[in-house]
Amino acid sequence: MIFLTLIIVVNLRANDKENLTKNILELTEPKEKQAVCMMFLYLGNCQKCFTIPQMFQKMIFDTLGADNFKQIGAANILKDKEVNYFKKKFNWQYPLLAKSHEVSKQLNMNYQVIYIVFDSKGNILYNVDLPALESDFYNEFNKLKQILIKYFSS
Repeated sequence: MIFLTLIIVVNLRANDKENLTKNILELTEPKEKQAVCMMFLYLGNCQKCFTIPQMFQKMIFDTLGADNFKQIGAANILKDKEVNYFKKKFNWQYPLLAKSHEVSKQLNMNYQVIYIVFDSKGNILYNVDLPALESDFYNEFNKLKQILIKYFSS
């Protein structure tokens, strides 16, 4: 099976959050009541910047079922060779937005945001930054789990 990773370079204007969420939904194509999980991914020496949100996501998917989710990434990449390196190193098979700092800014998140969950209409259900996830991993997991149980059952 061949997976296509879409690379989108984000060039956003000051008030373009609506267009960005529309693009995210178009790239992920969530069904009704599916959640879209966006992981912010960073190349470089920060292994925990990838490992911690990946563990967090695995726990959520394992607990609530991976079929309930679509996945997308936002990475601090700009060049094709960085994209190829990233895809190979992390076996990334999902849509990928470039210029992650622009994405977080456009979504009105701080620059340390590491994980965002959208509903199938593009509304943000949950977000967490790396310091919060590091300091209270299981509390954040339980918080997101409760939000998603409520979302899936409504």
